[in-house]
Amino acid sequence: MDEFCERECEETCDNMADSLCEPDDPGCQNDIYDNCMDNCLDSCPEDEN
Repeated sequence: MDEFCERECEETCDNMADSLCEPDDPGCQNDIYDNCMDNCLDSCPEDEN
C-alpha cells in the first residue's frame, strides 16, 4: 500500500466525516470514514515489489 496515499485518504475521510455528521454522532462518523477509506484505498496505487 502506498503510505502517502493512505495518509491522504485518512485526512480526506476524517474531514468528510466531520462535515457530513453531527459532532456528537460517532456512529455516523465511523460509517462515513469506513466507507470513504474503502473507496479511497481502492484508488491508491499498489506497491511495485
